[in-house]
Amino acid sequence: MSRLVDLAPTSTPATAAVAVACVLLAILIKAAYFPSLDSREPPLVRSTVPFIGHILGLMQHESDYFTRLVLRRRLPIGTLPMLNGKVYLISSPTLVAAAFRSRDLSFSPFALEFSGPLLDVPPRDLGPERWGAPGWMETMETTIHAALAGEKLRAMKAACYREVARIVNDEYGPGKGAVRIADPMAWLEEVIPRAFTRALFGRGNPFGKEAIRAIWDFDASVGILALGIAPRLLAPKGYAARRLLQDTITPWYEAGRWRDEDVSALLHDRAAKVEREATVPMSTLCRTEINIPWASVTNTVPDMFWLLLNVFSRPRVLARFREEAEELVTVVEEGGGRRRATVAADRLMDKAYIASTYWETHRLYNDNIGNRRVMRDTVLRDTTDGREYFLKKGINVQLAVGPSHRDPAIWGPDADEFRPERWLGATGAEEKRLRAALIPFGGGRNLCPGKSFAISEALGMLAVWVVGYDVEGAQVPRDTAAPMANTMRKPDWGGKDPAITMKRREEWEDVEWGFVVHDETPSY
Repeated sequence: MSRLVDLAPTSTPATAAVAVACVLLAILIKAAYFPSLDSREPPLVRSTVPFIGHILGLMQHESDYFTRLVLRRRLPIGTLPMLNGKVYLISSPTLVAAAFRSRDLSFSPFALEFSGPLLDVPPRDLGPERWGAPGWMETMETTIHAALAGEKLRAMKAACYREVARIVNDEYGPGKGAVRIADPMAWLEEVIPRAFTRALFGRGNPFGKEAIRAIWDFDASVGILALGIAPRLLAPKGYAARRLLQDTITPWYEAGRWRDEDVSALLHDRAAKVEREATVPMSTLCRTEINIPWASVTNTVPDMFWLLLNVFSRPRVLARFREEAEELVTVVEEGGGRRRATVAADRLMDKAYIASTYWETHRLYNDNIGNRRVMRDTVLRDTTDGREYFLKKGINVQLAVGPSHRDPAIWGPDADEFRPERWLGATGAEEKRLRAALIPFGGGRNLCPGKSFAISEALGMLAVWVVGYDVEGAQVPRDTAAPMANTMRKPDWGGKDPAITMKRREEWEDVEWGFVVHDETPSY
């Protein structure tokens, strides 16, 4: 640096300062446009604005930024320079699948770095010093997978369906007449958490309307809360919602209600583990467990929203969906002019058109972005062309599924249209190709453990509305990008009236509804 300044011995201090500034600027520009890159790493994807261009794009377009970037440049994988570092962006279905399988890529660092500030828990209570390597998330993950399988999963589904049936029969049952729903999203944001929290917490469910509303206020502020930078100032509503949620469940745990016989294994087993091993105080668990209802409903609700409106706004889709759903409904005469109808909820995905409708909804509206960190130098191989890409230890990885979900090269020129029929009739290599391009629930070790429950809950509830009700005024709004902390795209009504009216179908006016799970006793 001094050598450059000394080239002009008669220069003034101001001239020297300008020269130094120019050199520094040149170094920064080089770092931004030509960051250190191994020739084996994914190709560099520069932004128009140096240093912060990709960051600005994400701030403006959220998950849509990656979709636009990938479909415009047709890159299966790339290196994005950001500030003084870089991020790997992976969008090819085969490479995303390889990344999910790789043991050299891990979500654990993000859980440790962001869960603490997000849930207001001291980092030491989530780290390996308390839980053993790698930390809280992986240790507790074993209880989640066990609680969402077999008999424990069946019991939780049955409990959820009992509450759904109670809501349907009490609030939309015989004699209730037409019901106007001013905002379908707001309606689902109340109804689905009511059913799910009842299935979680049992008869002692502490979640009332205020706590359910707090889930959504908390969700809206997750990005800021996770940073842990002045959350009370920058996200006052989310900060207050987090406190309310934690204050809601803490007395429930302190009273030992998690031992009640009708409490889900998902909550019981985690609390029992903390009590048995005394790894952290129960008060810490009370703080972390707001994560369960939050993570469970914040993607299920928009999932149900897009399903409901796409089915009821399209007569052809409604007719085919209804025909298959009716095959799984059993009606029993009970005398006195009363009938009971039961839905075989767990068999709905066995129906080709119903399953196609569900997958098409996730194809169009699921923008899941997975986060991983490269834990050691590794290589990912693209099985489609045999190319290999070197990933450096310590670099963050973004796994974007939105591009493959809307890629015309995969789905055809109507990739932006809702067409469940595209899933029907595909066989062999074509079916394998389409299924590989749809990645709504993550994969590998981090495949969503609640996948079965989420699908069953959404389709079971929808089957009741489709078979037993007519819906007037249903229309599909424009969809906008999913926030970076969420999975499902959001609606933008653009000034349109979102209201719908639900009323009983002819010959179904007297029916009370229930569900069958795994051919067990109906859940009324």
